[in-house]
Amino acid sequence: RGERKEMKQELFFDADTLVIQRRGDFWVYSPSTQRWFKTNELAATLIKQLIEAQGRVRIDMMAKKVYRKYHVELTSIEIQEMTRNLLRTGVFFPCRDSLYASVQDSRTFREIPKDTPLRIAYLHFTHRCNFNCWYCYNRGITKDSSSELDCAEWIGIIEKLKAAKVEEFVITGGEPLLRADLHQILSEAWSAGIHFTLLTNGSLLNGDTIERLSTVVDRFVMSFDGFSRNAYVENGAPTRQHNVLTALKLLSQRSPEKVHVRTVITKRNVHEIEYVRMRLREDYGITNYTTTIFLPNSVHEIDLIPSISGDYTFSDQFAAAYEPDVNRLKCGGATSIIAVDCRGCVYPCQNFLEEDEFRICSMLDDSWQQEFLSSETREIFRSLSVDDVRICRDCPYRYLCGGGCPAISWHVYRDLRSHLPFLCKYLRRVAVERIVSTRTKEVYRILR
Repeated sequence: RGERKEMKQELFFDADTLVIQRRGDFWVYSPSTQRWFKTNELAATLIKQLIEAQGRVRIDMMAKKVYRKYHVELTSIEIQEMTRNLLRTGVFFPCRDSLYASVQDSRTFREIPKDTPLRIAYLHFTHRCNFNCWYCYNRGITKDSSSELDCAEWIGIIEKLKAAKVEEFVITGGEPLLRADLHQILSEAWSAGIHFTLLTNGSLLNGDTIERLSTVVDRFVMSFDGFSRNAYVENGAPTRQHNVLTALKLLSQRSPEKVHVRTVITKRNVHEIEYVRMRLREDYGITNYTTTIFLPNSVHEIDLIPSISGDYTFSDQFAAAYEPDVNRLKCGGATSIIAVDCRGCVYPCQNFLEEDEFRICSMLDDSWQQEFLSSETREIFRSLSVDDVRICRDCPYRYLCGGGCPAISWHVYRDLRSHLPFLCKYLRRVAVERIVSTRTKEVYRILR
């Protein structure tokens, strides 16, 4: 009787639940509950059959399926144990009410609370740059230095942000090393608990600069276009490649734990990425290397996006608020992230500089924080959802890709919520990578 009762058991799950095979492992992913787990091949076979049977546990059929495919005899007790283990995964549930409650919890969790604290500030000390990178998202902004804030003003801005509990500061530009007072600003504004990340092309770094900045900078993130001279010819800086390579060597020798190198993958360098990774590792001892795909600044640049087929390590360029421990992916623009331009104007993120529609306030005003927290722009970004994009609603990976970056949508289509068909394949791949790269133990193993 017990076995016949078990045979009538039914499990409930998200209708979009997927079984993903990657690198010899199997992952079961529930889009609506935002839960996934890793398992083995035999269990994955049984889970697929369970999904096909719409959750009905058919012990006899499961046992026959396994025996035909693997010549392994499973007892009803083993299959029942697998079923009990499935109920601990957050993917399968004993009743509809439990499933609906989990889906609702996930939906609530994906919302960005109104009181979300500001965590990261991108500070553009200058818009000037000694390179002219054709793929730069800021290449169209004003480059003159006439309106740049001075040292005291920048220190004052950092103090204001510190008072607002901001601890992560990304120093960028333009090329921030064009500011002769860079070290002075950072050293005078630094205090315990504050973290400075410096984004630079590296061409102006030398031994003395590295020595002084290393006392206040936690991470040097260097843009690197490759070892071929043509890469720097295209960026208008052919004579500076030697400086960049020298800076890489100096950084790797003096502060190896602080060096992070990043390359934008374009159609022109896509076949060189693995060579660059190898050279950085073997010749410079640099292992912190990430790549980001080229992202268009207009509809005319869509054709410049490379076709990705290699096994690359991607960074979360447009997933700033993604927290892998809780499976959240939302744009953090204007909520947990802001960008401050060289004049002190605040924007949702660094991709919206000089977009007048998105200027929120000025850091020079004493009322900046109140204006920021009550701004319409903040509310617009807080409420952005991939579910607003009609064509994305049926995609099982939508909550792991977020629909792409709103800034790209704006620059290409002048709409924050447009579908990005030219990035779908890439975003789906990144979504799968997030699942299979999660550090998690197997929920159960039934192979004997």
